[in-house]
Amino acid sequence: EYLAGCFPNNSDSDSDELPDYDEVIIYGTSPVSNDTDQDAMPDKWELVNALNPLVNDALEDLDNDDLTNIDEYYHGTLPGIWDTDSDLMPDGWEVLYQLNPLLDDSTLDYDTDGLSNLLEFQNECSPRSNDTDSDTLSDSDELYIHGTNPALNDTDSDGIPDNWELYYGLDPLVSNENTDADSDNLSDSLEHFYGTDLFDEDSDQDGYLDGWEIQFGFDPLDSYVPLSQFLISNLLVVIVAFVLAIAGIVVYIMRPQIEVIDDLPERYDKGFVDS
Repeated sequence: EYLAGCFPNNSDSDSDELPDYDEVIIYGTSPVSNDTDQDAMPDKWELVNALNPLVNDALEDLDNDDLTNIDEYYHGTLPGIWDTDSDLMPDGWEVLYQLNPLLDDSTLDYDTDGLSNLLEFQNECSPRSNDTDSDTLSDSDELYIHGTNPALNDTDSDGIPDNWELYYGLDPLVSNENTDADSDNLSDSLEHFYGTDLFDEDSDQDGYLDGWEIQFGFDPLDSYVPLSQFLISNLLVVIVAFVLAIAGIVVYIMRPQIEVIDDLPERYDKGFVDS
């Protein structure tokens, strides 16, 4: 007792529910410290749960349930069992979403979206939100009506949210990344990106296709037509008019010289006769 620093009149000097004898002879832990490895987890708790009371293993995750050993200790869960309450939902997931990892709450529906907590887990949804992916479609509607992924706002990964595709009558399970519903040279995914009308080739009714306006840097949602837009859209006409204008100027400048050349035969003939 003296050599070990224990109290001779107390069989458990550190009050950790482990007899001093067992700590010294069997476990090798300190009989005067209830946490020999100073990892904030009592020696007895570590021993009961098959952890090592001589090594700081607080940040390890023995059962791979996304809860470290120290978290398991604070939450009262078992560090060696991923699902302490046997409700098929990992302890870490339950703690993350503020469920009870010590009580079978798999059939409850905290967010009243028609999906039990277990179904939320199985479909990677949040049991605390009725619209996990924030696409304005409830988790249950996505699963049971539309067949879309309630945890992903773009199920077919075409750059267009599921709710937008459903609104315009597209299939959210088939990519529309390169389709062009209104034949305006702007793909359906870009229609969503720019906010243009999927079924109107000229969203702002200014006489120019949405795709053309985007291509030349104009706003497909602004009906005002600046001079630059008019000139670009009528480029051929502008070029022809410019060429004709230049030709007219050249003719005007060269006119006196042309008249002189035209007079040369007459002057030559006159001179010949006089001679």
